[in-house]
Amino acid sequence: MLPDFPATKTELKKAVTERLRRWVHGESTLLSTVRHFMVHEGDSFTIQRSDGTIEKSPYQEAAVEITIDKADIATFTPQALVEKIDKMAREMAEKTSKMMIERLHHISEEEGQVVDARGKPLSPDLLLEALERMDIDFDKNGKPSGLHMLVGPELWARVQAKAAEWEADPEFQRRRIEMLARKREAWRDRQSRRKLAD
Repeated sequence: MLPDFPATKTELKKAVTERLRRWVHGESTLLSTVRHFMVHEGDSFTIQRSDGTIEKSPYQEAAVEITIDKADIATFTPQALVEKIDKMAREMAEKTSKMMIERLHHISEEEGQVVDARGKPLSPDLLLEALERMDIDFDKNGKPSGLHMLVGPELWARVQAKAAEWEADPEFQRRRIEMLARKREAWRDRQSRRKLAD
C-alpha cells in the first residue's frame, strides 16, 4: 500500500484553491470590480435592491476540469501544475464573467435600463441616454463612483477614438453636467431614505 499524506494534500489543496481564487478575480476585469465573499452553505441567495424589492435566486454552477494523464505523472513538474491551474482559472473567469453578464443583461431588461442603438454607432446621445436610465452613486467629493463600461475590444477602440471629440463638444459637456446634477440629487434622496442598521 502506498503512503498517504493527508496534511500535505490539505495544504496543497489550500494553495491551489487560493491561487485559483486570486487568478479568477484578477484575470477578469468584470469580476475584479465586484465585491465578493465566501458562502459556506445553501442553494440560493437573496438580493435586496435600493428600491427595497427582494429577489431570491438559485446558485448557478460554473465548473472547469483539470486532468493529468497517468503517463505524464513521472515527469510532471510544479511549473506544469501551475500552468494547468492558471489555464483552469482563465476558463473559470471566462465562464463566471459570462454568467454575470447574462444575469446583468436579464436584470437590465426587466428594469427597463437597456438602450437599443438599433445598429447606430455609439454616440454622446446614446451614452447619455444609457446613463439617464441608471442609478449613479457618488463619492464624498460629489464625483460619480462605481461606473464601469463593459465593451468588447472593437467598440472600446472606437470609444477611445471619439472620446476626445466628445469631451471638446460644449453641448455634450452641458448635457452631461446637467444629467450628473440630477443624478447627484437623486442619490442624495436615496441616501437620506436609507435605514441604518441597529
